[in-house]
Amino acid sequence: MSELKDCPFCGAPAKLERRGDLWSVKVHHTNDCVMRPFEVIPTFGKEAIIRKWNTRKIEKRRGIDDPLDD
Repeated sequence: MSELKDCPFCGAPAKLERRGDLWSVKVHHTNDCVMRPFEVIPTFGKEAIIRKWNTRKIEKRRGIDDPLDD
């Protein structure tokens, strides 16, 4: 998994940002987006932050597995 999903609420594209060893996700949400001004807490590891951002609770409820959880 190396591609970020768009915001699930407004559809705005997400981008990775790196500062030293920390990775975070930045999104320019629309003005009426419920995620605004939400940010994903900076995390060590590029794949970890991608997995954190891309995880959708609805997918977990439907039993869709994340291949990185193995």
